[in-house]
Amino acid sequence: MRLVPQSLFVRTALLIAGTILVFSIIAWQAIVWTAIVPAAELATSVLTQRANAAIAARRTGQAPPEGTRFEDIAPATMESRFRGLSFRAYVEAIRAKLQANLNSPELRIRRLTGPSELWVRTREFPDTWLVLSWRIADPKAPLAALGVLGAAALLVLGAAALSARRLTAPLAALAAAAAHLAEGSKVDIATGSGPSEVRSLAVAFQSMSHRLSELDQQRELMLGGISHDLRTPLARLRVAVELLDAGDQALTQEMTANIEEMDQMVGQFLHYVRANYRESPTRASLDDVARHTLAGYTADQRLHLELDAAKIRWFAVDCVRHTLLNLVQNALEYGQPPVAVRTWVTADRIGIQVQDCGAGLSEEQWSDAVRPFHRLRDQPSGGHTGLGLAMVDRLVSVCNGDLDAARTAGGFTVTVQLPAQSTAVPALAP
Repeated sequence: MRLVPQSLFVRTALLIAGTILVFSIIAWQAIVWTAIVPAAELATSVLTQRANAAIAARRTGQAPPEGTRFEDIAPATMESRFRGLSFRAYVEAIRAKLQANLNSPELRIRRLTGPSELWVRTREFPDTWLVLSWRIADPKAPLAALGVLGAAALLVLGAAALSARRLTAPLAALAAAAAHLAEGSKVDIATGSGPSEVRSLAVAFQSMSHRLSELDQQRELMLGGISHDLRTPLARLRVAVELLDAGDQALTQEMTANIEEMDQMVGQFLHYVRANYRESPTRASLDDVARHTLAGYTADQRLHLELDAAKIRWFAVDCVRHTLLNLVQNALEYGQPPVAVRTWVTADRIGIQVQDCGAGLSEEQWSDAVRPFHRLRDQPSGGHTGLGLAMVDRLVSVCNGDLDAARTAGGFTVTVQLPAQSTAVPALAP
């Protein structure tokens, strides 16, 4: 457990509060030694003289001086709590000094409605108590000084808190913006608040964000343009192959297969480019979408559907289609059959799980597999661009969903969860 707070604001506030506390202790000691102790010494000197005079009168049988008397019975009421820190320090200083001056084994202070009384047991007359009536001078100057010191401390602490918040708020905004930027979102942050160093950092971050956004747009535009332009000559090649003499059927089929493979690769490029755009939710059943998407695998005995999401929900249907198709294709080509597709639905989520019986990928291999244009070393490269799982990861992220993969006892399982609503929701902004 970390005892030191990680927040810069809390650290700054604690540092300032600690500094003020140390300063207050030093100031209080200065007040005690410059105001309270001298006043207590003066009062003790007067009380000592009065007590010595009363003892001398008792010794000679004379009447005690005014403000003093002797009592045979101990006071019934002990001293009460003294008000205020400075007042208590003042009284305790008088008690200690007077007891030392009179060499008294015991001294009690009794607080009455009128003047206070100091009950002193003397060694010369141990069976009686010497009572000194005394009007305690309440030291107001130290209290006033403490009040001013406390008010100043509160003002300094408040100003320091505002200053720390002004410093840490832009840094917190930068941290949040960096997290959004890492997710692929375009961010805009305020660059006019905070100290000059923080503003410079915000300006540099904003410039970097815009530059990354421009590079991403240029990359997507180039990739989309090239993929779109390639489909025109591919269509011409397909027509030319169909017009060829059917004498060499094997050659014709091979050329057609190569063209279809190239067209599939171009399609993956286009889908990946479009995966960064959010779609509006559509009212549908997840089971119906799964059956329609995987209709081409109906005759494939390697695929088993275990669907349990017939309820109607509003969700990103195209995202589900591309995600499901890519996961199933990946499981059939790189995993071990049979491949099971499971669906479920809750109040605000829909779930898809694709499981094959293969060894699957480790966490490190999975992290590499969801990177664009990345293929594992033991995977064939023909007809694949390395965008299948990358597009799944991008689609799920754009839809604010969760993508998890893990090796289980039954094989390798990929789980996708996406937001879903039972009622219509506003369209998502692109």
